[in-house]
Amino acid sequence: MDNKHKNIPPYKNRISTQDLAEMLGVCKKTLYRWEAAKKLPQALRDPMNNYRYYNTADLKKIEKITGRRLRQ
Repeated sequence: MDNKHKNIPPYKNRISTQDLAEMLGVCKKTLYRWEAAKKLPQALRDPMNNYRYYNTADLKKIEKITGRRLRQ
């Protein structure tokens, strides 16, 4: 593994945009709009497939910003 991939969290600590949207009770497009409006932290990107994901540290920030409890 090269140095640029050392800080990538393992898959078990990643939350996909679909999973996050379901936890918040909104659709994925709403997440994208909130991110574009800088209301949410920018999603991280997987270097292998460029999929968006959030990590567990982002969840606390998102709960605070949205005022919603995340359903898990």
